[in-house]
Amino acid sequence: MKDSLLHKRLLEHHVTGSEFEWPELTKPEKDAKKKRINARACGIIKRRVNAGFVVAVMKSVWEREMSNSPYADGYLGKTFYAAGVFACLNFVRHWANDYSRTGYFRYVFEQGADGQREAVRILEKMKTNDIDRETFHMGGYSFKRMDDPEFVPLQAADFLAYETYRQIDNRVITGIKLDRRGKEIDVRGALKCLAYWDQPKYSHPDQDPRRLPTPVYGVYLDEPKIVGIRQEMEERFPLGFDQE
Repeated sequence: MKDSLLHKRLLEHHVTGSEFEWPELTKPEKDAKKKRINARACGIIKRRVNAGFVVAVMKSVWEREMSNSPYADGYLGKTFYAAGVFACLNFVRHWANDYSRTGYFRYVFEQGADGQREAVRILEKMKTNDIDRETFHMGGYSFKRMDDPEFVPLQAADFLAYETYRQIDNRVITGIKLDRRGKEIDVRGALKCLAYWDQPKYSHPDQDPRRLPTPVYGVYLDEPKIVGIRQEMEERFPLGFDQE
């Protein structure tokens, strides 16, 4: 994979025109090669990454609950992407506290996502507020393209985001889906590798993902959680975030 860009969607679907199309290979050969790339990438990520942070948001519910909410104009965000950015920064804050990390971090996000403008507003507010800057270890932020050679680590974030999306789609939103043979769709091998579920020592159901060798912090903001967030904000700040 030297000089390659590991864009997970292109790899998993052998997208036409991508370097992962492999038209000369049979399907079994493609599957085997894809499995080798996933295993190699997962190994690199687990050796090099300090922690993983992932937030999934039920888009339609978030926009319904927050589109007219005054609290979305603060840090929560009216768009689901901005909500995910804020939630991930909260996880970074908790990780820094859990593992005694000090100093400031540079946050880098993939450029071009819907909701980027609102995310910038939230990030700028954190950067210019003394308390927020310390709380979130905000040393700066930027939005970069994944194919920028100076920001290769964005490919690790893309890897985790894709596998998390597939897990939620296959096994969470409407329960566990069945494949064409009527069998339950299992947890994907790449996610098992990232979460250490392929190792008996870490595969038991009570394992706290925040205590893995490469800790993972994550949440799925489904309808009950989103409604709960809005209600909590209304109860705690009946006059809005700016009340004394």
